[in-house]
Amino acid sequence: MKAVATLGRARWKNVVNYVITQVGKKLTNATISRDLKNLVKMGFIEKEGNEYKIADPLVRYAILKSISNRDSNKIGKTQ
Repeated sequence: MKAVATLGRARWKNVVNYVITQVGKKLTNATISRDLKNLVKMGFIEKEGNEYKIADPLVRYAILKSISNRDSNKIGKTQ
């Protein structure tokens, strides 16, 4: 969800690249596909054509806010 929230609208390949960057290793295509399908099935994300997006703008805002807060905390700890 973090990948889709950060990217706004994301194609499958964008999600894969984001996950590789964040995790530091490549996950299997099957794992990423399964997770995306489950998120769609649960209603957290929607698939429109070839793109995924967060279904609820409030949920996307909350995810982005939590990422921002976490990054701010990391910066404060390194100073």
